[in-house]
Amino acid sequence: MPVMVRNRTADGLRGVAAMLVVLYHLYYNIETSMRPHLPETLHDLLKILGGTGVFIFFVLSGFVISMSLRGAQLSGRFIAMFALRRSIRLDPPYWTAMALCMAMAVLSTHLVAEAAGRGQYTVPQVVAHLLYLQDLLNYPQISAVFWTLCIELQFYLVLVLLLTLCARLARPGMAVWIVATLVAASIAIQASGFHMPMRGLFIPHWHMFGLGVITCWCLFKDVSWRWWWTLVIAELALVFGLKPNPATLAPVLASLVLVLSATWEPARNWLGSTLSQYLGRISYSLYLMHPTIGWSTMSVLKKLFGEQSFALDLLYVAAGIATSIISAHMLYRLVELPAIRLSKKIPLPHAETRAASPLLAV
Repeated sequence: MPVMVRNRTADGLRGVAAMLVVLYHLYYNIETSMRPHLPETLHDLLKILGGTGVFIFFVLSGFVISMSLRGAQLSGRFIAMFALRRSIRLDPPYWTAMALCMAMAVLSTHLVAEAAGRGQYTVPQVVAHLLYLQDLLNYPQISAVFWTLCIELQFYLVLVLLLTLCARLARPGMAVWIVATLVAASIAIQASGFHMPMRGLFIPHWHMFGLGVITCWCLFKDVSWRWWWTLVIAELALVFGLKPNPATLAPVLASLVLVLSATWEPARNWLGSTLSQYLGRISYSLYLMHPTIGWSTMSVLKKLFGEQSFALDLLYVAAGIATSIISAHMLYRLVELPAIRLSKKIPLPHAETRAASPLLAV
């Protein structure tokens, strides 16, 4: 089997993606004062780091979820257990970060005059966030990063429902055609600039998640590599039809890294350093916490010491990164890790062997 049970390069790539998003958001906090000191190319690069990180996350999600579904006994019971397991895994850190974000917003209204009007949340808005429906129901985001979680949840549910439906119809090979068709529709939407009638739908972003799914299936020899090449070529056509940059190239590069790390020995430990693996472990908590803790740290320091020099701006960014990582570590240890352990106690029905695949030879 070409793919390792634990792909350390994929784990490290998750940490890289999280740090790119962190740097993007923290840079925006001091952009006005720092921009005159930066070359235009570096400024432009910093502005697209967030998209680069998010796009890598989408590919990784497709890859990892597809691995977890291989060999599953797809049924209504499996869907229910899968949804429960994902909920236990994702909800506690998300809800904790959301509560902290709201609490700090309310606190800021009492401490900072410029923050007046913040921290006013309605019950329907909060309930919509708890259910990952805020975008679909057109409520303002409580935190800048929460929108991606709504998209991710749709990815997971669509994929597991799709695989279950194809299994029920006794046409499991049809799944790859549907995934690829959705990728084509997603790319067409991105290329045309078409706006979906409802905000927050997963379809415009599916081409990245779908590439991760196909990457996994190809590495496990569930489907022919022609599917991967077709999707990569389509993705590159989109990239060069728009504007090539690290963000638009990120899905293809992330998929390529996953392929190399599974098939080429030297690549299996590209991101295997202690720091990369640590950031990978806390990446979800880091993603959730940095807009609240890291951003607030920088804002407080700016209030206390002003924005008088480039050196101060760099110190503010360093402080924002440090507090983001510290708070993420605490969330991971106190909330996320117990949630992971609890989720693993929810059994998922699997076939006796994972060697055979319902998609084989497609």
